Amino acid sequence: MSALAEVIGTFAQTDGDHITAIPRLSLHRRSAPTKPLHCIYSLGLGVVAQGDKHVLLGKEVIDYGPGQSMLTTIDLPVVSHVKQASVRKPFLGLLLTLDARHILQLASEMDFPQPARERAYRPVSIQKLDGVLIDALIRLVGLLAEPALIPRLSPLIQQEITIRLLSSRYGPQLLELVAVGPPGQQTA
Repeated sequence: MSALAEVIGTFAQTDGDHITAIPRLSLHRRSAPTKPLHCIYSLGLGVVAQGDKHVLLGKEVIDYGPGQSMLTTIDLPVVSHVKQASVRKPFLGLLLTLDARHILQLASEMDFPQPARERAYRPVSIQKLDGVLIDALIRLVGLLAEPALIPRLSPLIQQEITIRLLSSRYGPQLLELVAVGPPGQQTA
């Protein structure tokens, strides 16, 4: 995790939310705990590389820190704040927004069992990151140092990340999204 924190810190050198040249990737840095903020979490993967984050979803309290990630599959109103951060050791994280159509396409090309209909997966979950996913995230963020390569390599690394998510403990949660469709499609 220290390597991921280091590469995020290289590109997010000041406090705030940093939109990057890589589509759907933002980096986040805070040098002090923050006040609770109302926001909407959409389909995406949030990763904490350093520090701790506190999320309130309805009455449920979710804490996650270094080495953990949060996957959300539908738009969710939450109250979120950075719980642990300092100038010496700031909160460092990233958000990779995922594309439901891309997930659907990849899942259809791969051979996954259909999720059990009687099992409802949560729209938000926390998992420990494994080494291969951390490596892919480091390569994606590190690509910011090579802007000329972003258009060619970013889609490939993001595809790898999506495949790894589908093949991980997050797989059933993402496959349910594919099976039942995003909320907008269900409404239609």
